Amino acid sequence: MIVNAFHLLDKIIFGTLVQFPTEDQINELLETAKKKSEDHAYDMIDKATEDLDSKTAALLTHISILVAGLLVMYSSSTGTIKSIFLIELCLYLFLAILCLRTIRFVFTYIHDRGINMNNNFVFAVEFYKRGQLYKFASSATIYVTLAMITTLIVGGIF
Repeated sequence: MIVNAFHLLDKIIFGTLVQFPTEDQINELLETAKKKSEDHAYDMIDKATEDLDSKTAALLTHISILVAGLLVMYSSSTGTIKSIFLIELCLYLFLAILCLRTIRFVFTYIHDRGINMNNNFVFAVEFYKRGQLYKFASSATIYVTLAMITTLIVGGIF
């Protein structure tokens, strides 16, 4: 039951942010991985996934610190600034959830298509999807952070 809920959440929310790659794009990724390394393509994708997880964890740390700071500022503010802090807090929480999804391997694509787990294609698809989610979360975090800084300056708290 819980697994089905994860599949549904992954398809609805995160599926709108990321387009699944075409088979040609994945095959190109696999060929590039094979050319860059004498090792198996899976090893290259696994290494790249570990790097992506590290970057995402750093982004999640940044977001978590700013959520804590926003909570402190939210509790001590009033009026319109308090409402703006609440909106920024909700945006940061959404980005935190997006980062957690980027770190977690989800089998939705595999489950829906009945693909064999031993296929490098499976891991390439997941890597591509996670990379797209990270790019979105990273860019959005920059804009939300700039909005927070602007709020602090305009609100006179900075």
